Formats: sequence, structure tokens, C-alpha cells
Amino acid sequence: MVEGGCMRTEDRILALLEESKGKAVSGERLAELLGISRAAVWKHIKALKEKGYEISSVSNRGYELVNGIDVFSTKSVMDCLYDKKNGYKGKIRIEAEVRDEVTSTNALLKDMAAKGALEGRVLIAKRQTEGRGRLGRNFFSPKNGIYLSILLRPDMDFREAMLLTTIAAVAVVEAVREVTGRDTGIKWVNDVYLEGRKICGILTEAVTDVESGRLSYAVVGIGVNITKPSEDAFPDELKDIAGFVYDDEEPPKGVMSRLSAAIVKNYFKYYEKLPEHRFMESYKKYQILINKDIFVITPEGKKKARAYGVDDEARLLVEYEEGGSEALFTGEVSVREAGDERKNMPKFKKTKSMIMLFLCIGVLALFTGCKPEDGKLANNINSLVEKVKDKGYVFIADDTEFVIGEDPTDSINKLDAKSDTFEAPSCAMQGEDKVYTYSGFTLTVHAESKKGPYKLMSILLTDDSVQTAEGIYIGKSRKDVEEVYGTKKKKLSEYVYKKGVMELSFIFAKDKVVSIEYREKGE
Repeated sequence: MVEGGCMRTEDRILALLEESKGKAVSGERLAELLGISRAAVWKHIKALKEKGYEISSVSNRGYELVNGIDVFSTKSVMDCLYDKKNGYKGKIRIEAEVRDEVTSTNALLKDMAAKGALEGRVLIAKRQTEGRGRLGRNFFSPKNGIYLSILLRPDMDFREAMLLTTIAAVAVVEAVREVTGRDTGIKWVNDVYLEGRKICGILTEAVTDVESGRLSYAVVGIGVNITKPSEDAFPDELKDIAGFVYDDEEPPKGVMSRLSAAIVKNYFKYYEKLPEHRFMESYKKYQILINKDIFVITPEGKKKARAYGVDDEARLLVEYEEGGSEALFTGEVSVREAGDERKNMPKFKKTKSMIMLFLCIGVLALFTGCKPEDGKLANNINSLVEKVKDKGYVFIADDTEFVIGEDPTDSINKLDAKSDTFEAPSCAMQGEDKVYTYSGFTLTVHAESKKGPYKLMSILLTDDSVQTAEGIYIGKSRKDVEEVYGTKKKKLSEYVYKKGVMELSFIFAKDKVVSIEYREKGE
């Protein structure tokens, strides 16, 4: 019989009925196995019927699951996942749970992670009411899709976290090909496409330890469009973009369970051997932009280019029509024939997380502190720098300066962009930490009590939409940093510059800036 574990009562009833293999199970027996009353059993059976499960009730025999072979449930996914012949045989114990409807699988799994849930926990929903995509965009999540989130606790630096998203793209492509035979591919960075339309979006969110820079946990969210919803429920802006695994046909019985299990199995197959980067060969093979004319979309406009490859760092290699080439670490691109995608780009929306890494980079929110053309600063930056020069380095967004060690309340209130906050007991000091996450940067504020006083502890820049006051942003070279802040005797992975009460840290990968952090000077 099925162990209860973390399964909800309704899931356990489904599992028991599935195990009966078409035979009725009495209400008395169900009550005994579940440790609940027969009246409670009846209420749960009624709730399952209302959700669409076909369960027959036969006098003196009990309950029988009529459509058992087609049930998309916790047990059906676990059975597929741990199939004796072709199932997952890795070291990490996977615990998957299927729910009919949730607000957001990512949000719920992050809550579980914060409460100590183990690596390998997987939450799957048939529908989301508050699904989110990259940069805080709404993610349309109708009934009969697969909305799946995976909890990981990797021993890695946050710089490497983008690989977690890359693995997800490969896992989905291979799962869809394996289970359905559909010819899927990857549109750089990590969108999964079928016949020219997007069928899958991926969002990875992570919480990092501020002191060590190592990940505390990461949640990888995967949304797959299985069947087309009704026309009246489908957003107009997605009708020409979204695709479906089964566009105009009914999916085969049991495909939701098999596909969910295949995605999870494939993911952990690569994740458990992450240092070997086995997924990169497949990631390159499935790219659909290679040898195509594209637009590279930037805050300054769009540039015509041709994509000619992907390197071992998952960067898109492009040659510009106007001359020159570049390895794109982040960004938004579109196939030339598709037209200008900026027309339909949503405006900046608020996000909520503790130090959230948006690893599927979309269009960048525009601040006055956004990167200008090389060598140019926003008109008012010099005066602001002069104002705070004795205190250390300054970060500016929306004409508002942020200085480590000062109360940032007034500066936060001045920002045009908005952010929700995450509050938690401080892991380093007495009191509370409050984290404000915006597109491109995160502020960590400490208070000895809920009444204050407040102190800005760190500023983490997470993409190239924002820059330091001196004009350095993510993607700049080591040489650029040294020209502005001074050379170092040794070429380390991290450069730390000290000024006043502050430190300014740059972390490099392949001689490119991948992280920028303002923080209080160490002892």
C-alpha cells in the first residue's frame, strides 16, 4: 500500500483506488487505512468527483476508479518516475506531488524550501491562478497544462545558477521527443519551441547566502502547454505566439503523467552530473536560431545580426550586419522575419522573492541609471557622486542614490519602480532582514527591530540593465573594470575595491563581469 508521506488525503485516496486495479475498495477499508472517519472518506470522494474524477459508488462494495488509466495524479507520476524498467535510478530521492490547482508552483515550493523541504521535492499542478514568468510577467496557466517546479539545494556559486535553467530546457525537449515524438527545439536562451511556436517557459528563482555568495536553494519552474484552451479564455497577445504539444487532437491516455515524469527524470539525470556539463552537447544540438538572421534587442533599439553558434558558456555567438561579432550572455532576440517584438513587450511589473535570479532574461526595465552608450553617464550622476564621495561608492536608480550603511527608506520611496519585500530573521545579526527585489538589482536592509533603525547592508546587481555610477555593468570586461577602478596584481575570480565605509565587488567568469555587489567594508 501507499505510504502517506507528504501526500494529501485526496491524493492518498486516489492512490489507493488506483492500486486496487479496477476493484472496488470499501469506505470502511479506506477509513481504516487513512485514519479518518467514513464520513470524511465520503466528503473526499465527493470532492474528487467534483474535480472530474470518475469514481463509481456501489452498495456493499465501495468505491471504484473508472478512468484509472488516465488519471494524472501523485501516484501515476511517481509510478512512471520509478518504473522498474525505465525509471529514474539516481541518488537523489524525488518526491513528486500533483495538485489540481494552485496559485503558483514556484511560490508554494519556495515556501516549502524556506521551511526546510528537502532537495528533490517536485510540485506539479494542472492549473495555476497566479503563474509568473520572467521579469515578473504574468504566465498564462490554463487547465490541462503541466506546471512543474523542482526544488534544488546545489553546492554552487550564484554565478553558475543559469546552468540550472539550461538543464531544464534540455530536459523538456528530450522528454517531449521521448514521450510524444514531437520535434521540439530550443530558442536561445531557454524557450522550448514546436513548429515555430513556444510551448514551454522556464523560470528559475534562487536564494543566496549574502556572505558566502553560495546558493541556499533554487526552484526551477517549468510550464508546458499541452492542449489549447477555449478561444474566449485565450489572451489575444498569445494567440500568434503560443503553441501546444497537442494542438488539434486529444492527448493519449496517461501522457500527462508520463511527460511530467520524463521531464523530472531527465532533469535529475543531468543535475546529478552537473560538473561534467553533459547537457551542453544537447543544448547546442537543439538550438533553432543557428544560421538564422535575427534581431538583437537592446534598450537602445534592435540590431540586425546572424546567429552562428552557441559556446560552452551557453552564450549566443552573433555577427552583426553593421560589422563586428559578440557572444551574448543575456538578452532578447527574435527571428528577423518575425518583426519587432518590442511592440508587445509588457511594462515592468513587480516581483517578490529573496534575492531572485531571473535566469531567463527578457526585455530590461529602464531606469535613469540604466547603462548608457559606452563612456557616457546620465546627466546628473556626477553631481550625485560628488555628494556622497566621502562615504564610498554610490549606486543610482531613477535619479536616486543608495549608499551602504545609511537608511534607504526615503530612497526606496522615491523609486518609480515598485517591489514587494521579503522579511525574515537575520542569519547574521540580531533583528530582521528586509529584501527588496527589482529588475536588475536587489537591496538588502537590516533593522534591529520592526520599528528600525534601518540600514542598507548590500546592493546586488543581477543583470546588465543597471550600472555603477562609473559606468560598469554586467557583461563588461575585466579590462574595463581595471581601467575605471584600478589594476590588480593577480587576476582572481573576484575583485574587491574599497572606499570609505564600503566595498565594491566584481565577480568574473571568462574575464566578463557576471556579478556586481556593493557592501559594508569587512573588518
